[in-house]
Amino acid sequence: MNLQYIWDNRKPFTIACLLGCATSFSIHYLVKQSAIRQLVAVKDYRLWLTVLLVGLSFLVLLYKRSSHYWARYRRTKELQNPPLQYIDIAASLLVAFLTTVVVLYWKSILSLFLVSASDEFRWFLVCLVGMVGIWTVKLFHPSNAASSTSLTLKQNQSAEIFDDPITRDEEDILNRVEFVNALTDQIVGLPLRAPYVFSLDGGWGEGKTSVLNLLQRRLRRNPDAILVSFNPWYVSTDASLVNSFYSALERAVLREYSCVGIRRTIHRYRDLLTPGLKFLGVDFTFSDDPIALHNEIANFINHTGRRLIIIIDDIDRLRSSQVEALFKLIGLTARFRNTIFVLCFDHSMIHKLLKDAINVDPAYLEKIIQQIVKLPAAEQKLIDRFLLMSDSLDTGKHRSAIDRLFDTLKIDDSVRNNFDEKMVGFYQPSFKKLFTNLRQAKRYLNSLRGSLPAVVHEVNLFDFCLLEAIRVNWPALYKDIWVNPWFYVPAWTMELKLADPLPGGADERSREIDEHINLILQGLHQADVARVILEELFFVQIESGFHGRGVNHSGSAATYRSEKRLTHPECFPKYFMYRSPIDDIPDSLVSKFLSDLNALDQSAAEVFVDTTFSKYKEDEKLTQFVGKIAIFSQLLNQERLQAVVRGLYRTAPLLDRRNLEVWRTEYARAERLILRLINDRAKDDDLRLLLEDVVGNSDLALAALITYSCHRAAQVSMFNIAERANLGHLRTIITERLAAYLIEGGRDIFDVMPADANFVLSEWGSDWRTCNGNSKALVESYVLKLSQKTPRRVIDILSGFVRHFAGFDSPGTFDFPHFEKVHDPKIFMELVLQMKGTVPMTEKDQKVVLLYEETYKKWLQKQSGE
Repeated sequence: MNLQYIWDNRKPFTIACLLGCATSFSIHYLVKQSAIRQLVAVKDYRLWLTVLLVGLSFLVLLYKRSSHYWARYRRTKELQNPPLQYIDIAASLLVAFLTTVVVLYWKSILSLFLVSASDEFRWFLVCLVGMVGIWTVKLFHPSNAASSTSLTLKQNQSAEIFDDPITRDEEDILNRVEFVNALTDQIVGLPLRAPYVFSLDGGWGEGKTSVLNLLQRRLRRNPDAILVSFNPWYVSTDASLVNSFYSALERAVLREYSCVGIRRTIHRYRDLLTPGLKFLGVDFTFSDDPIALHNEIANFINHTGRRLIIIIDDIDRLRSSQVEALFKLIGLTARFRNTIFVLCFDHSMIHKLLKDAINVDPAYLEKIIQQIVKLPAAEQKLIDRFLLMSDSLDTGKHRSAIDRLFDTLKIDDSVRNNFDEKMVGFYQPSFKKLFTNLRQAKRYLNSLRGSLPAVVHEVNLFDFCLLEAIRVNWPALYKDIWVNPWFYVPAWTMELKLADPLPGGADERSREIDEHINLILQGLHQADVARVILEELFFVQIESGFHGRGVNHSGSAATYRSEKRLTHPECFPKYFMYRSPIDDIPDSLVSKFLSDLNALDQSAAEVFVDTTFSKYKEDEKLTQFVGKIAIFSQLLNQERLQAVVRGLYRTAPLLDRRNLEVWRTEYARAERLILRLINDRAKDDDLRLLLEDVVGNSDLALAALITYSCHRAAQVSMFNIAERANLGHLRTIITERLAAYLIEGGRDIFDVMPADANFVLSEWGSDWRTCNGNSKALVESYVLKLSQKTPRRVIDILSGFVRHFAGFDSPGTFDFPHFEKVHDPKIFMELVLQMKGTVPMTEKDQKVVLLYEETYKKWLQKQSGE
């Protein structure tokens, strides 16, 4: 507080001093009061401690507000002609009061403290004075230690990919710090007094706001700058634009200076400018001189010796009426000396808006803006590096945003390696065209972070990332893929076959697919990129349709399913629902089962398999679980193969065989899975041992079915087993088991194996279709004994050779060639004649017998002709 300041405000200071002196006369009266003497004589330390704690709490609560006010007070006092501060008046009154009290009544106060006061009160007073003193010193002399901890973001923090503008240099991915430094120097280096308007020109998503944030961070540290940050996009109405702007100006000034007078001046000037903006629909009555108010504000800014820097962002997001209002407001306000505007908008958008929406010549901006600063273009390599391209672990520490996302989701290295192998090759020529600025990359990553975690273990990572790009960039195309899957996904499931409206011919299907896709792509931005992505994702349908290659991928369907490719119809729904369909066992559970199984020893593995199979059997999902194991059998270690095979054949007798589609039953799936696991996963020596284990120890029906499937004539996809297995030894094992169980055990095969009796007798009697052993005679003898005991068995055996090619209601044909390999037709004819009249027959039984007799006659005629 200098003497000139006191002299300029001598009147209020004089009144404050006189008032302080007058108030001091009451001290003499208070000191003589008995109540005061009794109070200071109180010896209860708890009372004084409570008062001290209340005072401490009060000081703590006031510290932040007081510290902020003290900073504003000091800056205001540094002005050339600082305005009167109310705190100075209060301080003058307090100083006058204390000085008068000490001079006139020091003896009475000293007597009160030394004679009447208790020791507890004296300690309280000492502590109170010390506490207030420390608080005051701390307030007036704040620590210069760094109060702001570095908030450098770690690379693995997910905040880096959010679409918020950056605020710190450490977050700069596009190397624009040097540009911001140069712009800051240019703004700060402008001569004082003359107003100036900059314009930062950049397109959507190119990082204008991020540059402004870095610029503001530097300007806030500059003691010569008073920073005003105003975003008109947050203003809801045109009428409140002026009010919001000058409110921001007022807050910036009062944040730096404690000056009530300038607040009123800004308010009055704002009201004066409003009639100049009548198109806003607001009007005020005023009597102030606008020039005088303008000069008053200008003089205040001039007296600060600092620049008033006003930054306005998001102008290109405003409505046309708001844009016009804002630029007129800027034109009026830019007349203040020492005032610099930094306007941020896309010039092409504003030019178009001024010309088309409000019919204003874009040259109008040249009257307001002195310098246009073009935002430097983002280097594509930096965007690629941010999004996808990580340094190798040996040469650097940079991790791309996608890699950090995968780290968070704990994706296996093998899955990531497959993704990298495909994505890096696809990204460079096509995919990176979608990410020309950082906002596009962050927008895509934000979407990926929201959708991928829920289904990360159920989809192919590469396919999902491409499909997510379609969802972000072409929502209509994304919807069409989900609504019309037959144009994109081959009909490899019965559900899709029934819903498929496309014609059956390959050429017609390709033509319709091509026409549909071309129609969908028409008018899309970057349609060429969309087409390339579709060809990559749906190569079975679309890629063949576009190029007319007509490649048949049905043989690779199992591979695509195990890879969880989007083009497989079983995987397709998961990509859109972000979960497995209802009642479907997630692929992740099967993968976990195989992973846990691989980690166990043999004995524990067999118990684990049996327990798991029993659980899924109880849940009536064993068929599905067995099928999923077949899909992901490549995840199973060879050491644990025997545990799964044994678990399957031990569970087989409990499996459901009621399904009319025999090859979709649990039993049939288990048989196919056993063969597939052995064929695909077992080495030659292990393969023979596993097959002998299955045929020698499994359910007899299953053992017979396995033996039959291993025969070369029955091979379909298990084409390696016949060459690698000892089929003769397998036939010997099953034959000996059947003879021991059925013949030596005296059992009726139709009682113990009703569903498989004819199949087993047929294969057994034909020596598993080799016809080079003595099994035919053995089976014939066994059948004769059965028919003698139960004549009905003759009809049961004949029924097994009737083939109904047109349905069960058709007459059918008798498979005499195969029958002849198993049974002697003449002996069987004798059995038929013996049975007639002794066994009651249904109409169906009669048809079977009649069909055999007719076929037998034709056979005899053929034999006679020969």
